[in-house]
Amino acid sequence: MSNTNERKLKATWDKLTTKIFCEVWVEEVNAGNRPHTHFKNIGWTNVAMKFNDKTESREYENDNDDITSDEELIVRHKIGDGTHITVVVPVEDVIPYIGRKGYPTQNVMAVCNFDMLFTFVVAGWPGSAHDTRVFMKALEVFKDTFLHPPEGKYYVVDAGYHNMKGYLGPYKGERYHIPDFKRGRLPTGYQEEALDKSIKRFLWFAKGDRKLDLINWEQVCKPKDIGGLGILDLHLQNRALLNKWLWRFGNEKDGFWRKILVEKNGYCDRNLVPDVANNRHASALWKNIIKSLSPQFAASNSWLANTGFSLGNGANISFWHCEWIVGYTLRCSFPRIFALCVNKLGSVVEFGSWVDGTWTWHIELRRELFDWEKEQWEGLFELLKDYVPCPDFSDVVIWKPAASGYYSASSYYKVVFDNFESSDFCWKNLWIGLAPPKAEILAWQVMHEKVMVWLLRKIKKKAWAMLFFTILWALWLHRNDIVFNAKDPDFHQLVMTIKVRYAWLFKAKWNVSSTPLFDIILAPELVCVPYNSSVPRQVVPWSPPPLGFLKFNVDGASSGSTGLAGIGGVLRNNLGVILLRFSKNIGLAGAAKAEVLAIREALLISCASDWKHTHSLVIESDCYNAVKWVNATISCHWELRMFISQIGAITRGVTNWKVHHIFREANSIADELAKAGINRQNDLLEFC
Repeated sequence: MSNTNERKLKATWDKLTTKIFCEVWVEEVNAGNRPHTHFKNIGWTNVAMKFNDKTESREYENDNDDITSDEELIVRHKIGDGTHITVVVPVEDVIPYIGRKGYPTQNVMAVCNFDMLFTFVVAGWPGSAHDTRVFMKALEVFKDTFLHPPEGKYYVVDAGYHNMKGYLGPYKGERYHIPDFKRGRLPTGYQEEALDKSIKRFLWFAKGDRKLDLINWEQVCKPKDIGGLGILDLHLQNRALLNKWLWRFGNEKDGFWRKILVEKNGYCDRNLVPDVANNRHASALWKNIIKSLSPQFAASNSWLANTGFSLGNGANISFWHCEWIVGYTLRCSFPRIFALCVNKLGSVVEFGSWVDGTWTWHIELRRELFDWEKEQWEGLFELLKDYVPCPDFSDVVIWKPAASGYYSASSYYKVVFDNFESSDFCWKNLWIGLAPPKAEILAWQVMHEKVMVWLLRKIKKKAWAMLFFTILWALWLHRNDIVFNAKDPDFHQLVMTIKVRYAWLFKAKWNVSSTPLFDIILAPELVCVPYNSSVPRQVVPWSPPPLGFLKFNVDGASSGSTGLAGIGGVLRNNLGVILLRFSKNIGLAGAAKAEVLAIREALLISCASDWKHTHSLVIESDCYNAVKWVNATISCHWELRMFISQIGAITRGVTNWKVHHIFREANSIADELAKAGINRQNDLLEFC
């Protein structure tokens, strides 16, 4: 064994090291420095020096000196810290030894290397001594034996030590090690508190005097269309920004930061959502971010209810546990089948296979089904028949309120308030710019019943709507003059003031150069708001296709945002002769989905006919988005990716085809067929 290895063994706190430490104590006591006498002045120093000499710590060389890359360890050589060891001292001397522990201790500073070998010890300081005092005294007394960091390198020390050459403490104000910092909500920073106070001070303070808060701050932070002022709620905005990381975790699968989180917290790299139950070693920041995934968290509903998964190749989405079918989590919707299934943690792609270009679902059960269980089994496959993995796409996490599926902090902010209240027509009409902001604010307070009067009427004409704000503002100013300036009420002056102010506001809002200001003052009831004459859109008629082409006009219709829907279409040749028409019900769907399914139906019919060998195909739809999505699949709505992928697979068998946008006026026949399909019991496919 080499000398270096022997020194390492001597420096460790094994039986040999303990024996050396005890022998040093015995030698010091036998030399006359007995405890509780003058030992506290001389004995501790002697013990530390002899122990360091016998372990030969000064000759130890670190094996990590070859670390040079910034991506490797920055701290070199040794790690030091203080620890408190219980001691027994006479009653008259016990007070200096009682520190923050509450019982007598001595403050011992120990230094070890990366191999956990002790290389330096300073003992004997009373427990009330500060770590910095022990450290600075050690540098002074043992300046020749203490192992200082090499030139240009640093020891990392905690907040109990000074920042000085060779010793680097934490940044002031950052609580890296406090246990309370790791529990619950992250502490509100000074900047956040200061900004929040500044906003409130701007709204409720004037000329240095505090004003009465007539309307609470929560109401002020609501959007304008539900009765607020649209002031940003910093706490909610912070949560909206933190949620962005959850969305990125599911969509940036190759991100270096994501790989670090997966390795550190033991996540499954395949999953698109972090496992909330497996975060024991997570940082305080990451624990705060994933709170939105916990049902116990107050703001989790806004996140969980509006996120879902868009099925791509099916490799990253759990078949049973993820909501990859809109409105359904299969584990909850089909509990008996889930209980009998052999594979409860598999991804979507593990529950089926491609056979001759057709996807077939396979679900392995532990036993045969009873008769009363077959209803769920049939319902499951009835639901799955419309969903097929798309090999051309990857699985992604989607944000449902956005058509693109991309998450944004502003959309989350809006969703939170939409969950509680719906917008009101009255609030929308309050902020349309018919009066100065101060008059609109006063009207806002009136509608909240926070002033002495309340008035809310339905006003049809814009000019009369402006008069409402003008009268309200003039009454308020006149009332203040009477109360605070001791002016006498003057009804005639008030009426004239209202007329003049109304005339000026009217002239400023609408350019009515033909109406003199004096006429507006004398007869405001006769003044009309000039309306801009809109240029009628030119009607584009239907045009026949070129020779050798067939034109398929299609359309989709829905009875609501997500209601009963139908599709329809008509096929014509270059002479305008109708060759075929179809109309069918597609169940519950939105307008966008109906338009895409109409295009898909036209392609399916064309591919099944003999015309595909003799004619090229032109498909026309009056839905611009549907045409755009079919021509550029990368930009399609997240909910329609599967159908767009199916259209791409169908068109591989079509030699020449195009999809164009057409105005609704030229698509009237297809529109009638689609609307008729909403309530149709039997599908219509008619050759003419």
